[in-house]
Amino acid sequence: MSQKKNLEQVILIYTRPWFVDFYEVLASKMEVEFGYRVVFFSDYSMGKIHNISPKKSSIAKDNFKAENEFFDIIMRDRVLRNEPRNFSIALLKQYQSNISALFEKYDVRFVFSATIDQFAIDMVYRHCLSLKIPFIGYHMSVIPGYTLLINRGEHCYFREPTENEVMAGTELIFPKVFRPDYIPVKGKLRLVGLRRLLANIARVPFFFCKDFFEVKYNYHYRASFKAAFSSIGLSVARLLFSSGYKIKDGDKFDIYIPLQLHPECNSEYWSKDSEYLDYEDLIYRFCERYSKSFKICIKDHPNMVGLRKDIFFKKYRDLGVVVVDVEEDNRELIECSKVLVTYNSSAGIEGMVYGASILCLGKPYYKTDGHLSNEEEMVDVLRGGLEISKEKIKNDFLPDAIRQTLSMSISGRLPDTTKLNDQSYENELDHKATIFLSELKKNFPKIVAKKLTLDEVFTYRDVNHD
Repeated sequence: MSQKKNLEQVILIYTRPWFVDFYEVLASKMEVEFGYRVVFFSDYSMGKIHNISPKKSSIAKDNFKAENEFFDIIMRDRVLRNEPRNFSIALLKQYQSNISALFEKYDVRFVFSATIDQFAIDMVYRHCLSLKIPFIGYHMSVIPGYTLLINRGEHCYFREPTENEVMAGTELIFPKVFRPDYIPVKGKLRLVGLRRLLANIARVPFFFCKDFFEVKYNYHYRASFKAAFSSIGLSVARLLFSSGYKIKDGDKFDIYIPLQLHPECNSEYWSKDSEYLDYEDLIYRFCERYSKSFKICIKDHPNMVGLRKDIFFKKYRDLGVVVVDVEEDNRELIECSKVLVTYNSSAGIEGMVYGASILCLGKPYYKTDGHLSNEEEMVDVLRGGLEISKEKIKNDFLPDAIRQTLSMSISGRLPDTTKLNDQSYENELDHKATIFLSELKKNFPKIVAKKLTLDEVFTYRDVNHD
């Protein structure tokens, strides 16, 4: 303890090259607000920033026994779960050593990080849990003007929003034209997808070379190469020049499934299930169970245009599932369907605007008594054995879901990927950072009050080696 008292007290912030400009503004404000120096760290090689990535030559590929402490992280990660197990364990051991070395240099007051869907932040988070150091993760909120403070989907409610705030948040998502900030403009999805396909063709050799010549292990280079390589080809291109099903007057569906980003943190990374199941496999198995009994339609996520392949949707068509054109209106599909099924996307909140019965296959932070509890309830609704008032969903359960979301959110949106281009814009970012940090400081004691354990957060287990 005495040795720790002699160390400099700091705040650690995880950064990446495209976060740097805004984070510099945020850090200067944070130092004033909290009274501690900010130290940046990353898994990128960046000037004057501590790099926790190991050199490739230091990753010892020994024959490790299957170690349960890393099983959860390996299975969640899009890259590591497809690598040889002994390499993944060796890599994580090296990360663990480098993270420990960073934390031993300082008396860390808390860690602040975007909720990144990759293992480096998982390793830092589990290290913080072990040392009982506060870790504050953030994520874009479906409610405009708010930032959701959440690490792995934990229900960490730290404030009680006013009824006026809940009403205002509800009204923000009520308009038919509402689209979350992270959804592309309607009508240009295929153009965006074509650009994405062309970019991926160029990314394959680019990130292959970046990964090959990089001395240190760089997750982004490896993940970007694999993702780009798997998202090129005629099967992807065919989708960009073909149309799915167009909604007609009088169309009725039993089940509507708006597909989610994959792989991405809101589809897999926040899972609280006892074992790993790929999101796309989970949805396909669901359709297998119910496609013969009920009329199901699916629609791709706008940000996945140019990434999924035609063969992916052929499997659903073979089941008799209707594959709706990606440009069709999400709200119209909700209105003409009896039940909306999601894993944990924002559609589980948006659907309540129309009084939809919603089944979440995952366990999202916003789930309320207004959501269906299980698949048996869904079947009861579809067969008319369970009646749920649409007015009650809209007037009672929707505000409950908004309230739960706001209870884990603070006002202000972090424009973290923004680049500074002129003085007036820098002043605007300065203002946004000031507002955000004022809210963070005000709620800080309650934000960090809940003490979680590794077992509560890391849920997957290798049952063959328990």
